[in-house]
Amino acid sequence: MKLFSVATIGEKAAETFKRFPLPLISAFAAVVAMVCVSHQDRTEHATHLNERLAMASYLYMLLTISVSLFAERFIVKRIYRYVVASLAVGLAVLYYFSLPDTIDIANGTRFAVLAIALHLLVAFAPFIRADEMNGLWQFNKSLFIRILTSGVYSAVLFGGLALAILAIDKLFEVKIDDKYYFDLWLVIAGVFNTWFFLSGVPENIPRLERATDFPKGLKLFTLYVLLPLITVYLAILYAYAAKILITSHWPVGWVANLVLAFSIFGILSFLLIYPLRDDEANPWVKFYSRLFYFLLIPLIVLLYISIFKRIDEYGITVARYYVLLLAVWLTFIAAYNILTGGKRIRVIPVSLCIIGLLSTFGWWGAFAVSQKSQLNELTDLLESNHVLVNGKVDTTSTHDVKSDEYDRIQSIVSYIEEVHGHAQLQTFFDQDIDTLIANTKTEEGIAQNAEFAIFEMLHMQRVESSEGTSYLSYLVNEKVMLNSAGYDFVTELTRSDYDRHSDSMTYFIVGVDTVQVVYSAQQKSYTLTCRDLEPLSLDLNGLIATLPHHKDTATSPDLLTTVTENSQWKAKFVLSTLEISRDSGESKIETAEGTLMLKFVGETQNVTNPTSK
Repeated sequence: MKLFSVATIGEKAAETFKRFPLPLISAFAAVVAMVCVSHQDRTEHATHLNERLAMASYLYMLLTISVSLFAERFIVKRIYRYVVASLAVGLAVLYYFSLPDTIDIANGTRFAVLAIALHLLVAFAPFIRADEMNGLWQFNKSLFIRILTSGVYSAVLFGGLALAILAIDKLFEVKIDDKYYFDLWLVIAGVFNTWFFLSGVPENIPRLERATDFPKGLKLFTLYVLLPLITVYLAILYAYAAKILITSHWPVGWVANLVLAFSIFGILSFLLIYPLRDDEANPWVKFYSRLFYFLLIPLIVLLYISIFKRIDEYGITVARYYVLLLAVWLTFIAAYNILTGGKRIRVIPVSLCIIGLLSTFGWWGAFAVSQKSQLNELTDLLESNHVLVNGKVDTTSTHDVKSDEYDRIQSIVSYIEEVHGHAQLQTFFDQDIDTLIANTKTEEGIAQNAEFAIFEMLHMQRVESSEGTSYLSYLVNEKVMLNSAGYDFVTELTRSDYDRHSDSMTYFIVGVDTVQVVYSAQQKSYTLTCRDLEPLSLDLNGLIATLPHHKDTATSPDLLTTVTENSQWKAKFVLSTLEISRDSGESKIETAEGTLMLKFVGETQNVTNPTSK
């Protein structure tokens, strides 16, 4: 028995590096890039460069593991191995330069899908040209066990070293930045974990076809834990399907995720017990493995109903695209297993890998389909609300949009801006959209973010509807201080009639006089009287007619100000809150709150304010 030693570890590490040099080098490059990202200011351009390098290096690591395994078994001549390795390098470089300076949601999602697809490629790379189903199962069993083992080793190593660093920090008062803990995890997870995992990848792969060992722990776990859980969830989903038939209530959106999770979990579970299908001691395994795919059919129908219902209402997004794609894949896998008995398990990872790779690019891909669908949805909504004229936003007027459609438009704009980038909305504007965004400012003079700026440029006004009545609301930022220059008296004036729309009267004491304020619901105006002075009229109807479209941010007080004067006195009313209801073309003021300012001219001022004498 060879004793455990540093020399033994070194020899094994060297053998692993000799066998998988490109994956280990790319893993190291990805770790270095991520360490640089963690130590750089997020505003630095180099940060984006390192993020791209880390993503490309990680995918290249996965790809070269598959390339190494394939070449090791099927490519004898060294020159051909160099050619295949060069092609892999070319793909990684192409991917690196395809990434934008700033990694957005679309590129992050594409990276995740590519990573999953390349992980699947590793699972069958040595069996692409070999019809060895038992060997394939034995190979993936070894990978599965190695993943668990390397994960445990990595977690223990990180925990021990992190505690050691913490002890040095606390006991010796050596200030250690928290970033170094993250760096430690990157090194262990990226370099040690990868090296340790690759050192356990089976070498004599053809011999695996003759292997018959089946870990007892895996057998017990699958037969007495996983399969009973599958049965429980199957019963729950069938009960839910029965409820749909009885109540005629269509499935809710999240049921699609539950069906997908259950189906994939079930397929993986039956893959784990693949060798037991012909085990005479457990004849029910073969029967249940076949029955499972028949039982999937009603659930797949339920999945289609759920996802098509969402697509019909809200169009296709990247997430819905992948739900639909997985539904199609499940249909194929169920049909294949029912018709053939599911003996060639290689079909499962191969088909999933292929559709994953194909979905990341092209006009048929998730991102192109999602973008086209959401732009079509947005175009239809804008045209139906007359926001577009000849395909462009009409900026000459403000467009009333019902609350549900207004919220839907806002949701689509937000989605397109976050996932596909605001450049995709250029089609709705004649001017350059980046210039328009740069010229859009808040009340404080700060440039708005792209989403709010674009939404502002659509010139829409949100009208909330309830039983035929629509509502408009305007609000001034409460932190904005008002300018009272030229006025001597200031008070708060509130109009709030929720029960009935009628005239109302209030009064204010001004020096030795009383000012009466009468509101006319029909005229939508305030009339101010004081002694024998000529009355003043504050016209809210005229103010409402000049209001712009509703804003998500607070309205400027200048837009909610009305002024009136005569030779004896003047008044200014600055609204802080204005709520309007519309029913059958008639507008009514529900709430009008703000600040009333008064100024008395000449001798009138002296009479009203005797302290000035």
